[in-house]
Amino acid sequence: MSGARSAMELSPFGRLFPSERAPGADKPTGRIVDMHVHFDEKNPGFLDDLLKLANRMNLTACLLTPFAHRRVVTEAAKQHPRHIVPFGFVALDAPDVVPQVDDLNSLGCWVFSDR
Repeated sequence: MSGARSAMELSPFGRLFPSERAPGADKPTGRIVDMHVHFDEKNPGFLDDLLKLANRMNLTACLLTPFAHRRVVTEAAKQHPRHIVPFGFVALDAPDVVPQVDDLNSLGCWVFSDR
């Protein structure tokens, strides 16, 4: 398992490794990482609700975000990096896919496609 741990320490997600300890705690924190959470465009309180849940459950959400909402999600991720990992969603057949990927990358998003 030491090889896996070393890979995790090198990963951008290394700080989320389940054996991390909360300050002053003598037990691992047991962080949950949800790799597939969709941003809910129809719920104006979605990010607030997600952050409340993330705090309560010690959760990190990889948040699949439509391009139109990239800025609000990346700003939330900057303010709450232990709870939100921004994944920008692009359609590979969109005529402006390359500028979209460039923009998402400049904002610090991982990029996810529909194919």
